[in-house]
Amino acid sequence: MHGTGPILLVEGSGDFVAAHYFCAFTKRSGTRWQPVAMLGASVKTLHPDAIPLLTGRRVRIVPHADKAGAKAGLHWAKLLGSHRCFVDGFDLARLTKSDGFPVSDLNDCTTLLPEQEPELHQLFL
Repeated sequence: MHGTGPILLVEGSGDFVAAHYFCAFTKRSGTRWQPVAMLGASVKTLHPDAIPLLTGRRVRIVPHADKAGAKAGLHWAKLLGSHRCFVDGFDLARLTKSDGFPVSDLNDCTTLLPEQEPELHQLFL
């Protein structure tokens, strides 16, 4: 059975765990986001077995907030677009951790400034 809900595509294993954490809250909103990980910015292709599971789906990409992440996110968007996915992205760079340092990946959002939580919730709209 193929999923139908939107996909939250993240970069790396730490972000994959964080995506599961955050996606658990989306069950209340009626939209069930499904986390998928690209295990590093250097990943350039999709496994052939994954293509049928992704084709035609809505995919929101959340790359790391660095140069390599931005480049990878653009590459993945083109790759997924070639498989008829509806792709957009979410920029973490405007968020700040509770220690005052900028967020660099989705995992950092587990320590987000409390007043920025509503902005993070925009990720799941």
